[in-house]
Amino acid sequence: MNQAPLNRNYDTPACNQLNAFLNQVNAKQNKGQLTSQQAAELTKQAKVIQQSIGCGSVGLVGSSSGDENDGEDLPLPMP
Repeated sequence: MNQAPLNRNYDTPACNQLNAFLNQVNAKQNKGQLTSQQAAELTKQAKVIQQSIGCGSVGLVGSSSGDENDGEDLPLPMP
């Protein structure tokens, strides 16, 4: 994630990037590319970050069909 928005104390782009990340996590879990446990941990950590920077939509992650952002894959945690 690009940290420049946070460094400028302008957190809206950072919140948007975190929401996009959460949508990707959901899509990857739906496709079987992440386990439920992996998705839950990534979601938990992203929401903690959202809360700490004051994102207004924490917990309101939209559902995803899994087709969005397919060109931009998440780094997967190592087992």
